[in-house]
Amino acid sequence: AKSVALSRARAPGSAPPAAQAAMNPQMNYTPQQVMGHDSYSVPCRVGNWAEDEYMGALLTADHMARGEKGMLTTQKLQSTLGSALTPTGLTVIHPDGNVRFGDEIMLSNAPGGVLATNPQVREKLSQHAFATSRTMVERPCRRTCFRVVPHSAAAPEDGLLRFGMAFGLVSVGDNGEELHLQSMRYTMANMNFSRSVRGAERKNGVSMAVDVSWQTAWEVMLLAPAELAQLRSEGMPVPANTYVALRHKSSQANLCSDTTALRNAYGEEFEVSGFTDSEVVKGSWGVRNARAVGASNHWAFTTAAPDEPAAEGA
Repeated sequence: AKSVALSRARAPGSAPPAAQAAMNPQMNYTPQQVMGHDSYSVPCRVGNWAEDEYMGALLTADHMARGEKGMLTTQKLQSTLGSALTPTGLTVIHPDGNVRFGDEIMLSNAPGGVLATNPQVREKLSQHAFATSRTMVERPCRRTCFRVVPHSAAAPEDGLLRFGMAFGLVSVGDNGEELHLQSMRYTMANMNFSRSVRGAERKNGVSMAVDVSWQTAWEVMLLAPAELAQLRSEGMPVPANTYVALRHKSSQANLCSDTTALRNAYGEEFEVSGFTDSEVVKGSWGVRNARAVGASNHWAFTTAAPDEPAAEGA
């Protein structure tokens, strides 16, 4: 027993057996070393190189074939962006300066920028819908132009859009389908809320839906908060290029765009939501106090300027 103990003892300062095994390269055997040689054979290495060359040639040929068919990811992205950024024309402002059904307009926001669609970003909703945002590129193109249409009723004979009248805003998607501006009150079931919050209050989400419903109905409201001014404006024509408020008929929340930034394929833009940006005031019995909505709720139906008459003798 004493001899066994002495045989197991190691000299002071020597490394443990595991460390000795790690320092000895002969202790780590590879399959090639087990077979009797220290590396891959020449035919094996040549075969690996030939396989790499062959796979590289196949990948190159597949890349070129997909490029000729326009199936590359970069080509799809450029095609999508190019389609959405295709220049379009706005309706020239009418002589009376009012908005009519069928007009092609841009929705300009008071803090800057215009409302835009993102047809390549699908929203996580129960219905088929796409994202919206506010872009600072104020140029009429496919994603920034909207058509004013009547909602669930025929347009009036004079074609004028009036305060308090239900209407819809329609844009064109990548595949030519009509997309309708919609919002809905958020619930735990639909999860239709935006990322931005105000205190403990969440904001309703706004998107572009394929199907028409009561959630795609909007109405124009006067910015003046006085009740008498609101009553007098009911049924009056909506002026173009003038800031008004757009209220959602179902949720009674105004179209809003705050300073919450988001990144998409077009760069940095800002979030659009359904939220009435007004201060909470203390009410008194028998008195109806009202406060004007903030700049984030100010929108204008932007039209094209009238053609300048040609100069005489030109």
